[in-house]
Amino acid sequence: MNSERIRAKELGIPDPINANKEITDQNYNDAIDFLLDKIAETRSKSKISCPQLSVVLATHNKYSIVRALNGLAARNIPSQGGYVHFAQLMGMQDGVAFALSQNGYSSYKYIPYGPVKVTIPYLIRRSQENSSVLGGASADRQNLFNELARRVHGKSSSSLSSPSPVVYEQPKVA
Repeated sequence: MNSERIRAKELGIPDPINANKEITDQNYNDAIDFLLDKIAETRSKSKISCPQLSVVLATHNKYSIVRALNGLAARNIPSQGGYVHFAQLMGMQDGVAFALSQNGYSSYKYIPYGPVKVTIPYLIRRSQENSSVLGGASADRQNLFNELARRVHGKSSSSLSSPSPVVYEQPKVA
């Protein structure tokens, strides 16, 4: 983010980075709503059974994912059918990706590749942008521990045997 700000200043163009994470999240959530509205609109007008419009929501933000899931339900957009897909960077929010796929949603993991001088700055930027995601790593670790205990001891974990949606409150924007 810092290098992008510096580069923009060198080029004499406006800063491409939002002032804070809350604004970034709000812009992303507004884009989700816009896209889901467009999908619902094309579904209502189309007589074709396959999607004319589909989207990949690439986010590690649990609040944005929950917002998208609520938006799908509110607009009667099915979890299956190719309308909406979810994606995260490999190793981030793996528990969320698992829960999405277990509940019928299309969930992908991506692995960046390329020259080291391009890939490493990209990964650093993602880790800066997603520092709040690190809390998800402890949840992933706990889920793995629970599954290991279930397999070793034959005990069923309630969170794994019957997945139920997790409700997250949207953070307040100052």
